[in-house]
Amino acid sequence: MTVIIQIHYTSIADTDGYQKKAIPLRGKSPEQAAYEFWKWIKRENPLKVEIKQVLCEKEDITEMVLELEKQEINKIMNDDLPF
Repeated sequence: MTVIIQIHYTSIADTDGYQKKAIPLRGKSPEQAAYEFWKWIKRENPLKVEIKQVLCEKEDITEMVLELEKQEINKIMNDDLPF
């Protein structure tokens, strides 16, 4: 199954951005696919960017994607201890 993911974001330079992509789920949830797309956008953008809105097939999944990002940050923080 393929879904259309739209991500609206803003950069630290106060410019708005928007990217849209058809993504095959391949066993992933739409939120996970959107989060992976968001990570790609952040890698490709030279400036720090923040999510404004994430849509999957016109359904707002912003909070779910932000929660996945928060979980990954917490996991990295807990795994990266020096002892």
